[in-house]
Amino acid sequence: MDIFYEPADGRCGDFIPFYHDGLFHLFHIKGHPWHHVSTADLVNVREHGLAIPGGGHHSQDRDIYTGCVVEKDGTFHIFYTGHNPDMPQRGGFSQVLMHAVSPDLMNWTKDPDWHLPPAPEHYGPGAWRDPHVFYNEEEGRYWMLLTAHTKEGPADRLGCVGLLTSENL
Repeated sequence: MDIFYEPADGRCGDFIPFYHDGLFHLFHIKGHPWHHVSTADLVNVREHGLAIPGGGHHSQDRDIYTGCVVEKDGTFHIFYTGHNPDMPQRGGFSQVLMHAVSPDLMNWTKDPDWHLPPAPEHYGPGAWRDPHVFYNEEEGRYWMLLTAHTKEGPADRLGCVGLLTSENL
């Protein structure tokens, strides 16, 4: 028995787990888009294929990196890192947070109007990625933790954890 999942046509990494209705949904990066597998027992895996494709050479999400899945009121949300190293030459950021929604965890629609760049008054233009969203019951708000860079400081000490909050996701 093989206990490690590996797709037949390549490698995968950065698994993003989400549990719903008795199934573990394991979104993962294969190349630079997100793919999706599910399993009830973590041994037998069903491949669902491409979940979120890259946006093309000139798009902010040319490459799609790590993020998270969360459910609110029957709608599933993916918050992910849209990466394009060419964007700073066009006045943008190489990494911004992006969003997609699904009614069923299988069919995802990107929200073309939802881009969250680093806030320059608080964060530097480097890291701005890997969002993790959860509902903080004590605060009564959604929290998003993410990998970020401070605005100033020694080059080897810029890393920090950013915190963003929202009442409505």
